[in-house]
Amino acid sequence: MEDGKEERLSMGAPVPDAEIAAAKAWLAGEFSIDSALVGVPKLSRVIGLSPSTIYAHLRSGKFPIRYRVINKTPMVSLDDLAAWYCAPAPELRPAAPLPPSNVRMPSPEDGDGWLEALAERARLEVGAEPSNRRRRRT
Repeated sequence: MEDGKEERLSMGAPVPDAEIAAAKAWLAGEFSIDSALVGVPKLSRVIGLSPSTIYAHLRSGKFPIRYRVINKTPMVSLDDLAAWYCAPAPELRPAAPLPPSNVRMPSPEDGDGWLEALAERARLEVGAEPSNRRRRRT
């Protein structure tokens, strides 16, 4: 491009080849990558996602790094991994935390039955059936 510096497009933003080469060397040393292609188990350690999550992203077509399937095994090129690593804003990010609930939680100040009310609320939030257990006599 300018001044003889090579650049590669990564996620829509130009990344200098020197930066990619440095990232490639660091990734190879840090994660013991000794080949041009990286399998899912090593890839999971590099990007911090479990292998099952990576496979789910691959199946759904949402995985942001180009990959090749070799003998039914998805493999990512070390060059593509380094380019993704150097990109200004990688597409894979941790999920955003849920917003705080404005519903008041039951507490001991509510008197008898507060623990049962808390358990019932938790069951409803996870979509479980309401409790049909007999209540303890007091």
